Amino acid sequence: MFQNTGGNDLGGGFGGGGGFAPGGGFGGAAGGDRQKKFRYQNITPVTASNIKEMTFDDSVFRLGDHEVSQVTVVGTVIQVEKTQTCHTYKIDDTTGTVTAKHWVSVEGDEDDMECEEPVYEEGTPIRIFAQIRSFQKKVTLNALHVRAIEDLNEITVHMLECMKFKLMGEARNKAPKNNPTGIHHQTNNDGGFQNNAGNLGMDSVQTQVWNLVEACIEPDGISIASIRAQLKGLNLNQIKKALDFLSNEGHIYSTIDEEHFRSTS
Repeated sequence: MFQNTGGNDLGGGFGGGGGFAPGGGFGGAAGGDRQKKFRYQNITPVTASNIKEMTFDDSVFRLGDHEVSQVTVVGTVIQVEKTQTCHTYKIDDTTGTVTAKHWVSVEGDEDDMECEEPVYEEGTPIRIFAQIRSFQKKVTLNALHVRAIEDLNEITVHMLECMKFKLMGEARNKAPKNNPTGIHHQTNNDGGFQNNAGNLGMDSVQTQVWNLVEACIEPDGISIASIRAQLKGLNLNQIKKALDFLSNEGHIYSTIDEEHFRSTS
């Protein structure tokens, strides 16, 4: 499905490039053990071209003004190199190519008995969750998890998420300082404020909750705890009732669990 139209070859390369040797880079743990114990957090959906646009300063990667540490990317495998300790994938996502190293469990690892990492051959569409690193001034991806894509609609959804992430970041940067969420309000005839939820049949509580969910650009969405911390005038019961209403009306959906939500718009 994917063809290399972007021409961006990112990552460590093949034949020993990339710089992640077993026992280095993550506190000296072995490659496979390192990945199994790594915790996913703040994962950013990106394309190969997005990775090329990232800046690196003071040990921090940024895409625009957003700090990035873990990413997810989709594409078709166009090259794979297999060793006993590492699978190196080069994938094409139509915006360019990116290379990721996926360390596998070492022989004798107890966890290896329970879960053996599969190897995906050329032509297979896959999704990669990875830690982004810099090695010898090159962007490298240390894959935390690799899986095959069963439904090709997932590729389309990923590309849309990348576009939304970029547009939300641009909107936030353009927002005035007294409106950091980037949510635009209009004054009504009474001199009050009417936001873009005004015509959706929401009361004031539902509108406040929806505004926060709508403004969130994190892939996992916003948590109930975060909503409660920002809306100190509302109690937990009010927030949960508002979330139930918004879910039933199709304005939001839960993500990683029943405590995190994203907007459907």
